[in-house]
Formats: sequence, structure tokens, C-alpha cells
Amino acid sequence: MAEEMDVSLSALQDKIKMMHESNPMLGHGGCRLGNACPEISEMQTRAIIEAALNLKKKQLLKLLQRS
Repeated sequence: MAEEMDVSLSALQDKIKMMHESNPMLGHGGCRLGNACPEISEMQTRAIIEAALNLKKKQLLKLLQRS
């Protein structure tokens, strides 16, 4: 493939690593799926916000326990 694209193999591998999505549902494919099924985007947004609020609450509890 690198030869066909006229790039070095290492350049192609670097590009592939750069494009890797740690959470594919939040990447390009997830965005397209979210347009087709908005309830999936809503569910993921809710999960992210709830996780952030839970983390904030746990950190606040730790701070209160130190006092």
C-alpha cells in the first residue's frame, strides 16, 4: 500500500497510528452513526457527563475527608 501511495512504510505506519481512535464511538464513525441514530449520541453524552459528575463528587468527598 505504501508503495502504491508513493510514501515510505514508516510514514504510512505513523499516519495509521495518528488516526487511531481510542474510543471509536467518539470518532468519525461514531459521528456518522450518531447522525443516523441520535439516541446513541444522547446515551454517550449522558454517560460522559455522569462519569464526570461522579468523578467530581468523589474528589470533593476526598477533600472533605482530609479536613
